[in-house]
Amino acid sequence: MQMTADMTALKKTAHEIIDQMPQIYSWDDVIRAFHVRREIEKGIADIEAGRVKTTGEIRAKFGIKQ
Repeated sequence: MQMTADMTALKKTAHEIIDQMPQIYSWDDVIRAFHVRREIEKGIADIEAGRVKTTGEIRAKFGIKQ
């Protein structure tokens, strides 16, 4: 399998996450750190694509007073 630029960036990011972890960590810690990073990146992508609503918009949609 040939590595693409995305795969290279992913591998680099994985190394950076692990390098920033404390000396003692478990597999669960690694998985949690990767999951948090993925969710943050998804949130940033949603913001950049305009797929988010303000608190005011959500309140108005559901008729919730401030």
